[in-house]
Amino acid sequence: MTTAESADPPIAALAAILDEEMALYRRLEALAAAQAEALREDALDRLGAISAEQLALIAELHEQERRRRDLVEPGATLTDLIAAWGAPADVLAARRDALLAQIERVREANARNRALIATLLDYQRERLQLALHEQALYDADGQVRPAPLRGLVDRRA
Repeated sequence: MTTAESADPPIAALAAILDEEMALYRRLEALAAAQAEALREDALDRLGAISAEQLALIAELHEQERRRRDLVEPGATLTDLIAAWGAPADVLAARRDALLAQIERVREANARNRALIATLLDYQRERLQLALHEQALYDADGQVRPAPLRGLVDRRA
């Protein structure tokens, strides 16, 4: 007899796991917000701590996923189980929908952080290029670069 046909499906256990996953994803969303703030403030020490926390939460999510899979037959999806168990599993449907919405919020926050990181990297690359360009003795074609003229124009005039 499969889990879907079982007289006593593990609805309460699955609901508890979904609740724990929801809490973990909420924490990931909060960490994504803290990560964005740390990126804007150039707080590298905080970024390291946040990354470590994120990795720990991801490991916990993997454990919850393993626990969830252990409760049901291999290959069964939550959607399949909800359909097979009928009305008693409606509580799982609501939790699944809320969890999927929370996961989407985390994805969006991570996408914003990736864009912020890309922007900051581009900015740093540009600064580095400017610094290297000003100090270079040779142009890209190998010709000696003339020294920049400074102080010829009095800005106060």
